[in-house]
Amino acid sequence: MMSNQRGTVDLRDFIVDGLFAGVQLGQTPEQVLGRLPAPDRADTEADGLGKGCEIWNYGHLELHFLDGALFAISCDNFKSWDEAEGRSTDTWDAGPSINLEPWVFARPHSLTLDDMLGVLNGNAISFTLLHNPRHGNILIRILKSHVELVFESDIDADTTWAENPDSFRLTAFSLSTASAPHGPG
Repeated sequence: MMSNQRGTVDLRDFIVDGLFAGVQLGQTPEQVLGRLPAPDRADTEADGLGKGCEIWNYGHLELHFLDGALFAISCDNFKSWDEAEGRSTDTWDAGPSINLEPWVFARPHSLTLDDMLGVLNGNAISFTLLHNPRHGNILIRILKSHVELVFESDIDADTTWAENPDSFRLTAFSLSTASAPHGPG
């Protein structure tokens, strides 16, 4: 049964507690549609093993299904194309069917690693931090939710580590069965 109501996603609840409008990893598409309206767009892509991975888009947010189960909730595209301006902007949304409460992510690409560390420490939110020079990024994993936040430099990866990593900017966040040690909740 599909939900006819507009879904609400509070990004603080998602980042800190892993709560995404009642949707949980491991749920079937039918179960997700019991909590959220139909996606704005749904595509199927082949994964590395040749299996079809179904991706539902709600604006910039993505829900990934494999073998009939939700295995990831993510966002790795915070930029929008402004037709009138002819350029990308630092705004993003969750599409027309999701009401998004952005918390500190109203302008996500402007959010630096230093900003996020201040928010997490100021709210006593426990996390681990991984420096990943091979990939040119820094990953924050929230301990309670297992949500991962990825920060990268605005410049190319070869010169990234010469720069102050505190100025790295948010480029993605995700919760997946790979990051949650106990699998689907």
